[in-house]
This record gives sequence, structure tokens and C-alpha cells, in this order.
Amino acid sequence: MGRVEGKVAVVTGVGPGIGSAIPRTLAREGASVVLVSRGGPALKETAGELEESGAAVAVVEGDVSRRSTWDDIASAAEKSFGGVDIVVNSAATAHWANILEVSEDQWDHTMGVNLKSVYLSCQTFIPQMIERGGGVFVNISSVNGLIANPRLVDYAASKSGIHGLTRNVALDFGRQGIRANVIAPGAIFTDEAEAEMDEEEVRSTRDNYVVGRWGKPQDIADAALFLASDEASFITGAILPVDGGLIIQTPEAAVRKSFRARWRNDRVRLEDE
Repeated sequence: MGRVEGKVAVVTGVGPGIGSAIPRTLAREGASVVLVSRGGPALKETAGELEESGAAVAVVEGDVSRRSTWDDIASAAEKSFGGVDIVVNSAATAHWANILEVSEDQWDHTMGVNLKSVYLSCQTFIPQMIERGGGVFVNISSVNGLIANPRLVDYAASKSGIHGLTRNVALDFGRQGIRANVIAPGAIFTDEAEAEMDEEEVRSTRDNYVVGRWGKPQDIADAALFLASDEASFITGAILPVDGGLIIQTPEAAVRKSFRARWRNDRVRLEDE
């Protein structure tokens, strides 16, 4: 029997990479899935692949920052499967800008897609989940909600907001059977993204990760499956970095050659500094 056998899962942000790996993994482990995105080839391809595999699938196209889209998701889930047990909020957007550069429209758009959508998902499904005996939210954040990268102010603020929202949902509704957790990915690259990187970027990016590689979409899908399953029944309000050890390092460990050589001496020598 699959690890989420008989469950109904909503997954937003269905697209290349993480957005398709998560529903594929949940379906493989027995869940019926409601796929949500603004549309596009990746949504159709993912839905077609899952249907061919025998999975039960419903598709909703819409803007997750709008309540009307969540009404459509709830309606589709009720009509097709009778309700929802799991929501994976994976939809995201960002702009390269610092606080003086980001426009108000850009700020509002990022907050709407990344953070307001999570708020709307909780308002839509928590009452229904309580009636069904419980449910799970798995919210996809980023290490940028824990540490900073340059000129990602709107993205980082929205991801940090997801952390606070998730903890409060876990605290307020835990006694009613609701669990809510966050996955904070590091760099996650598809094969196509890797192919576009030059040798120096490959080396410098890879060398920032303690495990010696960057992440694959399946790494996040596996973590989402675990948190959505009953195996994680005693885990709520947690922020799980799935980042290959990126954020456990000091800046010196990541960039100073002499520090790096102490644990990556196959790539950097002390005398190089």
C-alpha cells in the first residue's frame, strides 16, 4: 500500500521541476491529485503522464493569489474526489530587485502568489479538513526565507512570511487534526537548467553544498511525501531545510579557500590561498 493511499492532494505551481515532481510522487504513492497552475505545457504533460499511469487527476487553471481560484479548486476536488486531505503550496514567483528597486506592483504580485495563496489555501481547506478528521499543509518556502541573497527582497520577505503563517496554523489547529510544515529548498536544478551552466558556475555552485551536489526536484518531492504522510504524524510547525547542508556553514566555510580545504581538500589546496 502507498504511503498516501486513498488521500486527496492539491498541488499548486505545477510546472517543470519541483512542481511536477511532487504530484508524480504523491500519485505514485496512492494519492488522487488536483493539479493547479496558470496553465501551459508542463501542466498538460504532468496531467497526461499521471492519467496514463492510472492515477486519478483533476486540473484547475487559475491564479492562486485569487480567492476565486481556490473556490474552483475546492469545487473540483469535491466533485472529483469528495474533499481534500493534503495541500502542497508550491506556486512561487520572484523579481531581481532590492527594496528601492522593487515596484509596488511587483511587491504585491510576489506576495500574492507566494504568501497570500497559502493564506487562501488554509482558509479554504482547514474547515473541510477538520470535518474529515484532519489534514496536512506542506508549504514550499526557500532557504531565502532563512538567509539572504542579494536583490531578492520581495521573494525573501514572502518566504519568511510563509514560515510565520505555517507555525501559527500548526499552533492554532493542531488539536483539531491539522498539521502544517515548511520545506525550505536550496538550489534545485533540472537537467535542462544544469545544461545551461558553464563549468565555473557548475563548480562554484556545487562546492557550496556540503553533500557535494545541488538538489534535484525529486529531493523536494521526497520530503513533501514524508511530511504529507502519517510517518510525519508527530511533526508540525517545522521548517525543514532540504539544502544539502548549505545553511549550516559559516561564510568562511563557503568561500575562504583555507577553510574549504579542511573538508574539501580534493578540490582546494591550502597553499592556493
